Amino acid sequence: MNMKRYGPLLLLLAVTALLIIPQIGKTLSYYSDTETKVNHAVMGFNEIEIEEEYEKPDEIRPGAVIDKTVRVKNTGNGDCYVRIKAVFYHSLTGEHCTIDWNTKDFTYKAEDGYWYYNHILPAGETTPALMTKVTVGADIPTGAEDIPEIKLIVYAESVQSKRFADADEAWAFFNEEK
Repeated sequence: MNMKRYGPLLLLLAVTALLIIPQIGKTLSYYSDTETKVNHAVMGFNEIEIEEEYEKPDEIRPGAVIDKTVRVKNTGNGDCYVRIKAVFYHSLTGEHCTIDWNTKDFTYKAEDGYWYYNHILPAGETTPALMTKVTVGADIPTGAEDIPEIKLIVYAESVQSKRFADADEAWAFFNEEK
């Protein structure tokens, strides 16, 4: 093959190809279309916080009334069901103290020991007080070895309300998943 004879022709074909090939892509783009949409979705999350108002008394005497308010705030971004468990650290304390439970807004279930809030708690909202005071019984033993201190432990749980028909269904699911 004579390169001198075909060299200019090959050069012309190469330059023509470089100019035409990009135009083919532009021409094909007139016959097609694409579109992209980005959808952002944020997962709901469940988060609660126990709010407590309590001032530790200097001395606890038989018959004393101790102010103690316990509420739960929904700090998550979705509505939820709430339940609270409040138990005395020493079982003897529970035998000699009484709590003024809020039975209007909460229901106690003895089978698991929880107080269930009777409503859905919306995001950013707080329950009414579960309790407002603890009364020390007049018959409480006063020796340090009998009851070393009065300690009330408060524990709260929540489950999102959106996918459940009612609170019982939500808590049944929650208990199965634990």
